[in-house]
Amino acid sequence: MKRVQQIALLVFLVSFIVRVIIINFTPGSNSFADISCLVNGGQMISNGINPYDFEDNVELREKLRLDAIGDNFWLCSYQHIWNYHSANNLPFNLLFNGFLDFFFDGNVYYYRYAYAFLDSCIGYITTLFFFQLMSLPINLLSIVFVLLVSSLSPALLLNGTFIPEDKGFQVLLILLSLWFSIHRRFFWACLFLSFSIGFKAIGALVAPICLAYYVLGKDHFLQTGEWQTVVKELFTPADRLRKTILYTLATVGLFLVIYLPYASDFARIINERILYDIDNAPNHSSLWIVFYRTFPENWQTIRTTILCLITVILLAAFLKNLIPADIFLLSILLLFLCVALLTGSLDRNNMAMQPLIVYMAMRWRKEGMILGWYYGIAGILMLFPVAYKHFIDDTIEYAFFSSLFVLGYCIVFYYIVIRKAFQLWILKKGVVA
Repeated sequence: MKRVQQIALLVFLVSFIVRVIIINFTPGSNSFADISCLVNGGQMISNGINPYDFEDNVELREKLRLDAIGDNFWLCSYQHIWNYHSANNLPFNLLFNGFLDFFFDGNVYYYRYAYAFLDSCIGYITTLFFFQLMSLPINLLSIVFVLLVSSLSPALLLNGTFIPEDKGFQVLLILLSLWFSIHRRFFWACLFLSFSIGFKAIGALVAPICLAYYVLGKDHFLQTGEWQTVVKELFTPADRLRKTILYTLATVGLFLVIYLPYASDFARIINERILYDIDNAPNHSSLWIVFYRTFPENWQTIRTTILCLITVILLAAFLKNLIPADIFLLSILLLFLCVALLTGSLDRNNMAMQPLIVYMAMRWRKEGMILGWYYGIAGILMLFPVAYKHFIDDTIEYAFFSSLFVLGYCIVFYYIVIRKAFQLWILKKGVVA
């Protein structure tokens, strides 16, 4: 136990030092669009402005847009662009950046150090998952594996530190929610789960998994194959029903405390954002860039067909108890972030990709390790065109390569899930493969 904690601390320290070095060698990243949006959103909170009400304190909004803090040229060019994109996050996300601004007063370096600290914490908690909870043998290869799937993930270093992003915090919140739910630490489990819902919303898809781990216990939940049995045992006998109700009420209550003050204005902005993300030309790291460029006339038909096919297969396998409930929910999470949305940057895709490795390894260790090795090795290969662009030829576009990386991940993940479902179907039918 002590050795695992020492390794976890070492993983954290190495990851944080690497990030500090990257931050200090990339001052140009301080004016990237996303970090500017986050800083300006934090400024509004710390100055008492409702970010979602564009008519709230118009004069101060203009002053903040024109100051030297978060001064991305595109973001600050027009007030309506600044208003929309600086508020284009969920309430807890804005409140968190407002908390940072209270201490850092718009200093982008300190924002990046804070995100670097949180991203490095992913390495600490992931180490505990693999070496303590899953009892992965401790050796050099397994430590390298944990580093590649956690805080030294090429995807997280690229779109998290080199390109400053805050979405690593969402990954950390999802992992903390699972960790404390498994260990039945009621307060911390509900707190981090509510934060994971309030920060980027996707925590809602892992909430039922965390609830099942908390109420049923890790071993019993993993041994329960049928989703109907899981649902039944969450509500019977009376002590489990009480745990289910208290866990749900506490999590929802904490979320609503954050959400309700901004509910009406927030809903309008997020609805606009979702519509934009599902009805646009693919860009950033969307896996559909590959199809968009290869089949410009038919990519939409291909997309719709694949989306429907995956959805039908997953739903049928779930209803027939061919895949566990947690794997089904994780499949939907990946389907939403990496397949359905068209404008996903790598950091957004990573909010699903990184936690899924840990969650899958909890259920199927071998398959989780396969997925993790793909994620780490393919991530390293993805960095070569990025380095070429940064050091040799800045005209090269690396979006296509990150798109291939995401596409490959989805193929590996859904192949594993569908293959597992097919094997169980064969077993149930009594057919010898």
